[in-house]
Amino acid sequence: MNLGKLFEMQETFDARVIARKRLEGRNLLPEKFLALRTELGEFANEMPQTFKFWSNKKNDNEKALVEYVDCLHFILSIGLELQVSIKDLEVATKEFGCVARTDVQTINNVFTHVNDLELNVIHNRYTAACEEYTDLFLRFLLLGTHFDFSWEQVEESYYEKNAINHVRQAEGY
Repeated sequence: MNLGKLFEMQETFDARVIARKRLEGRNLLPEKFLALRTELGEFANEMPQTFKFWSNKKNDNEKALVEYVDCLHFILSIGLELQVSIKDLEVATKEFGCVARTDVQTINNVFTHVNDLELNVIHNRYTAACEEYTDLFLRFLLLGTHFDFSWEQVEESYYEKNAINHVRQAEGY
């Protein structure tokens, strides 16, 4: 897992969007939190067997991976805004060993950590926000492994989607 490269790529993309949309100096964290929640919801919708007890729809792992990577874009972007330590994050990912009990718990866990992180940011609790960001990142990794996404798949999908996002910006998206 090359977190440094992922953060670097995200930083380049974010800078491009900010410059193109003339958003310099604007606090974009509220929008990024909402976007992350939206993408998490889109991820869950691609995994209907997880929670849609009323439906017979099957999980679509391919589409779910795309949505998972969209979540990763916003998680990385939020981390950049918070100036989290990539080295600390790398250490934490190597030591992480938590296991959730069910699919629903795993997804809900990520939503809970997004909410907790945003509350720490809103209340200017920087140290707590960085700790919560690490927890969110680890729970997000757990979500991917829980649904059998290898880190290699995630990285490759991230690189592909990042390239698509740059093309979209060039085309006026």
